[in-house]
Amino acid sequence: MPHISLSTWWVVAAVGAVAFSTSVASIVATRQDKIKACIGPIAGAAFLALYGVIKGQGIETLLPMYAIIIWACPAGAVGRRQEIKRKMLDKSQHGERPENQLSLGANIQFLVVVLLFAILAVAHTVA
Repeated sequence: MPHISLSTWWVVAAVGAVAFSTSVASIVATRQDKIKACIGPIAGAAFLALYGVIKGQGIETLLPMYAIIIWACPAGAVGRRQEIKRKMLDKSQHGERPENQLSLGANIQFLVVVLLFAILAVAHTVA
Protein backbone atom coordinates (compact mmCIF):
# COMPACT_ATOMS: atom_id res chain seq x y z
CA MET A 1 0.00 0.00 0.00
CA PRO A 2 1.25 3.50 -0.72
CA HIS A 3 2.34 5.56 2.27
CA ILE A 4 -0.25 8.10 3.35
CA SER A 5 0.75 10.67 5.97
CA LEU A 6 -0.90 10.73 9.37
CA SER A 7 -2.18 14.26 8.74
CA THR A 8 -3.94 13.03 5.60
CA TRP A 9 -5.54 10.23 7.60
CA TRP A 10 -6.80 12.82 10.12
CA VAL A 11 -8.50 14.73 7.30
CA VAL A 12 -9.99 11.53 5.81
CA ALA A 13 -11.25 10.49 9.26
CA ALA A 14 -12.75 13.90 10.06
CA VAL A 15 -14.49 14.23 6.71
CA GLY A 16 -15.65 10.61 7.02
CA ALA A 17 -17.14 11.26 10.46
CA VAL A 18 -19.07 14.24 9.09
CA ALA A 19 -20.18 12.22 6.04
CA PHE A 20 -21.32 9.37 8.29
CA SER A 21 -23.29 11.64 10.63
CA THR A 22 -24.94 13.69 7.90
CA SER A 23 -25.79 10.71 5.73
CA VAL A 24 -27.36 8.79 8.60
CA ALA A 25 -29.06 11.83 10.15
CA SER A 26 -30.62 12.71 6.79
CA ILE A 27 -32.45 9.37 6.49
CA VAL A 28 -33.60 8.62 10.04
CA ALA A 29 -37.00 9.78 11.16
CA THR A 30 -36.72 10.63 14.86
CA ARG A 31 -34.72 13.26 16.72
CA GLN A 32 -33.33 10.55 18.98
CA ASP A 33 -32.00 8.64 15.95
CA LYS A 34 -30.45 11.85 14.56
CA ILE A 35 -28.58 12.31 17.85
CA LYS A 36 -27.40 8.68 17.72
CA ALA A 37 -26.14 9.31 14.17
CA CYS A 38 -23.97 12.14 15.44
CA ILE A 39 -22.71 10.14 18.41
CA GLY A 40 -21.83 7.13 16.23
CA PRO A 41 -18.44 8.36 14.98
CA ILE A 42 -17.45 9.43 18.49
CA ALA A 43 -18.43 6.05 19.93
CA GLY A 44 -16.54 4.31 17.13
CA ALA A 45 -13.41 6.36 17.85
CA ALA A 46 -13.70 5.63 21.58
CA PHE A 47 -14.07 1.90 20.90
CA LEU A 48 -11.06 1.89 18.59
CA ALA A 49 -8.99 3.86 21.12
CA LEU A 50 -9.87 1.33 23.84
CA TYR A 51 -9.00 -1.48 21.44
CA GLY A 52 -5.68 0.22 20.77
CA VAL A 53 -4.88 0.44 24.48
CA ILE A 54 -5.78 -3.22 25.04
CA LYS A 55 -3.89 -4.48 21.99
CA GLY A 56 -1.01 -2.00 22.19
CA GLN A 57 -1.77 -0.45 18.80
CA GLY A 58 -0.64 3.07 18.00
CA ILE A 59 -2.45 5.93 16.29
CA GLU A 60 -0.56 5.22 13.04
CA THR A 61 -2.43 1.89 12.85
CA LEU A 62 -5.76 2.87 14.38
CA LEU A 63 -6.40 6.14 12.55
CA PRO A 64 -6.28 4.65 9.03
CA MET A 65 -8.49 1.79 10.23
CA TYR A 66 -11.04 4.26 11.65
CA ALA A 67 -10.89 6.48 8.56
CA ILE A 68 -11.57 3.57 6.23
CA ILE A 69 -14.32 2.01 8.35
CA ILE A 70 -16.17 5.29 9.00
CA TRP A 71 -16.62 5.70 5.22
CA ALA A 72 -18.22 2.24 4.86
CA CYS A 73 -21.72 3.27 5.99
CA PRO A 74 -22.19 6.24 3.64
CA ALA A 75 -20.58 4.30 0.79
CA GLY A 76 -22.77 1.26 1.44
CA ALA A 77 -25.92 3.35 1.12
CA VAL A 78 -25.02 5.07 -2.16
CA GLY A 79 -28.05 5.07 -4.44
CA ARG A 80 -30.35 3.72 -1.71
CA ARG A 81 -31.06 6.91 0.25
CA GLN A 82 -34.73 7.21 -0.75
CA GLU A 83 -35.49 3.56 -0.03
CA ILE A 84 -33.77 3.69 3.34
CA LYS A 85 -35.46 6.97 4.31
CA ARG A 86 -38.90 5.66 3.31
CA LYS A 87 -38.41 2.41 5.27
CA MET A 88 -37.06 4.23 8.35
CA LEU A 89 -40.04 6.59 8.36
CA ASP A 90 -42.46 3.66 8.05
CA LYS A 91 -40.67 1.87 10.87
CA SER A 92 -40.92 4.90 13.16
CA GLN A 93 -44.64 5.24 12.43
CA HIS A 94 -45.73 1.60 12.40
CA GLY A 95 -43.00 -0.31 14.21
CA GLU A 96 -41.12 -3.31 12.88
CA ARG A 97 -43.01 -5.07 10.09
CA PRO A 98 -42.18 -6.81 6.79
CA GLU A 99 -43.16 -3.74 4.75
CA ASN A 100 -40.37 -1.64 6.22
CA GLN A 101 -37.53 -4.09 5.70
CA LEU A 102 -34.87 -3.04 3.23
CA SER A 103 -34.82 -4.81 -0.11
CA LEU A 104 -32.53 -7.76 -0.65
CA GLY A 105 -30.53 -5.67 -3.11
CA ALA A 106 -29.97 -2.91 -0.54
CA ASN A 107 -28.89 -5.43 2.09
CA ILE A 108 -26.49 -7.19 -0.28
CA GLN A 109 -25.05 -3.87 -1.49
CA PHE A 110 -24.45 -2.65 2.05
CA LEU A 111 -22.94 -5.97 3.15
CA VAL A 112 -20.56 -6.17 0.18
CA VAL A 113 -19.40 -2.56 0.54
CA VAL A 114 -18.85 -2.87 4.30
CA LEU A 115 -16.94 -6.13 3.83
CA LEU A 116 -14.74 -4.56 1.14
CA PHE A 117 -14.00 -1.57 3.37
CA ALA A 118 -13.22 -3.90 6.30
CA ILE A 119 -10.83 -5.93 4.12
CA LEU A 120 -9.18 -2.68 2.99
CA ALA A 121 -8.80 -1.56 6.63
CA VAL A 122 -7.27 -4.87 7.67
CA ALA A 123 -4.99 -4.95 4.61
CA HIS A 124 -3.77 -1.47 5.43
CA THR A 125 -2.96 -2.35 9.03
CA VAL A 126 -1.11 -5.53 8.01
CA ALA A 127 0.91 -3.85 5.24
